[in-house]
Amino acid sequence: LQGVYSASKAAVKAFTDALRMELEHQKSPVAVTLIQPASVGTPFAQHAKNYMDAQPRLPSPLYAPESVAKAILHAAQKPVRNLMVGTASRIFSSLAHYSPRLTDRFMEAKMFSEQKEQVAAGGRKSILDQPSEDPRERGYLGGRKVVEHDIYSTATRNPVKTAALAVGAGIAVAALVRRKGRAPVH
Repeated sequence: LQGVYSASKAAVKAFTDALRMELEHQKSPVAVTLIQPASVGTPFAQHAKNYMDAQPRLPSPLYAPESVAKAILHAAQKPVRNLMVGTASRIFSSLAHYSPRLTDRFMEAKMFSEQKEQVAAGGRKSILDQPSEDPRERGYLGGRKVVEHDIYSTATRNPVKTAALAVGAGIAVAALVRRKGRAPVH
């Protein structure tokens, strides 16, 4: 399904890390950020080369293309090493790191059916050899919803505001707990 695609993403990560180190060694003023999005609701599945017996589809949840654009603009203004886009990106990355076998089992159980439409593969052309003439930024999603505003992505782009909000929420919870622990006055 996505072995070649996943291998190419791993290669991009390795290349990005090497490029970053080479530029830092040369004391270059150029910053390099690896943007790591979850599934983005673009026409990727409609344009990719397909060897399956069914039409491909992107696994849920799907995030808005604008969320990736916002991450790129953020990295251009405030360079960071890596920037994940979409809560699912962070969750699956953490799961794969801390519990790789459990992640494998989940992917084996869910991802094969998640990445195939219930429609046979047609004789469509891929854009491997020629560009698409379709200017749309969003692809066919089969009626599935797109996450337009992702809390995780917004929080990672605004760490100071997020920390202040978390501290404020913690103080409010502590005050409520403390208040509930007191005996009522009669």
